[in-house]
Amino acid sequence: MKTKHERYEYNRQWAVKNRERIRARERATRHGTLIRQARSPGEPITKDFIIIRCRFDYANGCWEWQRGIGKKGYGVVSFQGKSSQTLSRVVWILWNGPIPDGLCVLHKCDNPPCCNPDHLFLGTHKQNALDKIMKGRHQLKYSKQSSQEYQCL
Repeated sequence: MKTKHERYEYNRQWAVKNRERIRARERATRHGTLIRQARSPGEPITKDFIIIRCRFDYANGCWEWQRGIGKKGYGVVSFQGKSSQTLSRVVWILWNGPIPDGLCVLHKCDNPPCCNPDHLFLGTHKQNALDKIMKGRHQLKYSKQSSQEYQCL
């Protein structure tokens, strides 16, 4: 069990690391009650918009999207005139700028609803496929013997 000083130090470090998220929550709060309103049609998607609509998993640092979720579990929003765009791409654009052609936004944490910019990175389709195989999220359509041979390569 942590001492009182260790808990204080952990909470202080966490607050420094998550300062932007905390400030966005404070801006969205009135009289201690979090405002959770749907986005009006003309309202732009901003960093605050994303942060306010997430649930924060303090154990692994994920920001789990609490609104629209697509078939594969990824967050979806309408952004820049496109009716359905994955949230990870939108978050990358808002925090880091445009995504170069031919690149995908990949998750380090393998948590589809996560939209923490620290858990996202850019990669090609090939890197995404290899990442999926290395982390055991891809089901190979081979026999058991050929699958073991493939893993040995």
